[in-house]
Amino acid sequence: MTAVCVVIGGATALPVALASEATVAARPGLFMQGLAWLALLVAAIAAIRRGNRALHARIMVAMVCVVSGAIWLRLVTAGAVEFNLPFDAAYAVGAWACWIVPSQSHVR
Repeated sequence: MTAVCVVIGGATALPVALASEATVAARPGLFMQGLAWLALLVAAIAAIRRGNRALHARIMVAMVCVVSGAIWLRLVTAGAVEFNLPFDAAYAVGAWACWIVPSQSHVR
């Protein structure tokens, strides 16, 4: 069931990112987040089918990190508003960093 939800969420994220009113620099970040989520799902399924539970677990943690990007982007946006930063630039950086930074946090 989780895989079905990830496919639906990831697949719908792609056209939404393209149709977004976000800046030209932010849209690819949102699009790549959806692609990363789908790619990680494929890798997780492949790992568990091969019986590699440790790799599967690491990939699942990476999936959670990528998904947490939605939360982090809202925090970045709130911070940009609070500190009167240029919103479009902050949003564009946040659209990339919000999922890349957390996903790198568990890499050793």
